[in-house]
Amino acid sequence: MGMVKSFHIILWIMITLIIIAGILFVFGDKVLKEVNNNQFLDGSPNLENIGEVKEIEEFSEIGGAEVSESNENNFEELMDVFDCRTQQIQYSLRNFETNVECTDIGVKGCIRLVVRCSMEVYSFDRDISGNFQIRYTLVDAENNELDFELVEKEVGFGNSVIFSTEFVRSDMFGVDDNLTCPFTVEAVPRKEVCN
Repeated sequence: MGMVKSFHIILWIMITLIIIAGILFVFGDKVLKEVNNNQFLDGSPNLENIGEVKEIEEFSEIGGAEVSESNENNFEELMDVFDCRTQQIQYSLRNFETNVECTDIGVKGCIRLVVRCSMEVYSFDRDISGNFQIRYTLVDAENNELDFELVEKEVGFGNSVIFSTEFVRSDMFGVDDNLTCPFTVEAVPRKEVCN
């Protein structure tokens, strides 16, 4: 009878060990990671790491990417996908016009001159509308800057907007009628473009 009792005790110990081994086999890695993450080398709890582990788990549960040695290349590829930059929208300038008109004549020639400058700005961008700035400069025959005007207007997709200005020059001793109004584009709407 003593042998049967010993056999039963050994059987129960074996069953208990098998159950414990099965639990450790299924959940062992997770338990060991938690223990390793939550303790310093001296065995004291690391409360800062506990919060970090929970944040990482929450981040990965809501669709975040977990970085490990095996998927480090995948993470770099993900970062390349989100490589964003801003660039000017596509537009065109057309129908440039300069009209020089003498509106008053004196003894020595033209004493009042009106210079009208205009062009159309057309936007090709479907997503962004915004303000363009065109700077017109009034220059004489020797390329000296006499005056300037900054014109700002909003341009939407598919619209052609006229940017125009008018310069008036008056002088009782005569006005140079060889005036022109070159322009520069000072501001163009920008948009974010991601690869």
